[in-house]
Amino acid sequence: MDKLIFVKPTPKVTAATSTIIRVSGEAYNAVSSIEAETVLSLSYIASQMILFAAQNTEVKEDDSNG
Repeated sequence: MDKLIFVKPTPKVTAATSTIIRVSGEAYNAVSSIEAETVLSLSYIASQMILFAAQNTEVKEDDSNG
């Protein structure tokens, strides 16, 4: 039987520039409360949180579909 195969795309590599991302209201409030306590910029806080999460994330293959 033939199979339908999907190939994971290669991650895009972009220059080290600023870009706009959208976050939920809850995520914005979390970053905003840290901003209020630390007087650091929203951009810096969000960037540091994203980089930390990326370095501490594990991606597993879904092998439950056989």
